[in-house]
Amino acid sequence: FRPEDNLWLRGPDMTMRRGYHSMTVLGDGSIFTIGGSWVESINGPVGGKYGELYKDGEWIPKVGLPARPLSTDDPKGPYRADNHFWMFAAPNGLIFMPGPTNQMFWLDVDGNGGNGKFEKSLLRGDDGDAMNGNALMFDVGK
Repeated sequence: FRPEDNLWLRGPDMTMRRGYHSMTVLGDGSIFTIGGSWVESINGPVGGKYGELYKDGEWIPKVGLPARPLSTDDPKGPYRADNHFWMFAAPNGLIFMPGPTNQMFWLDVDGNGGNGKFEKSLLRGDDGDAMNGNALMFDVGK
């Protein structure tokens, strides 16, 4: 969107097609997306999606951030398992992902030589996968 003209402009295509993927804006203004196996890709069948970072006008693959290890155990398969990740840009430059799996994660788009990496955080108590609903994070007093 170009606010000075009040116009929506088409940007570059992502490196793979996605549907029901998740995105979050990072502190530097770049955009991270992951998941979206609901749609087959010209790069392959349903599943096998990895993260991408939109920065400086281009989508950059982050092959060190595959969606599968972060996905739910949906019995209907990968086209539903890697949808609607909950992601929040953290003040430390990482992305906090508290769900929808009960295993929470930290994502680092710059780690692993720029390919991205993730590491497990805590479990969300005895909560199971929670694909339904929305996620909102806020600070105390705000």
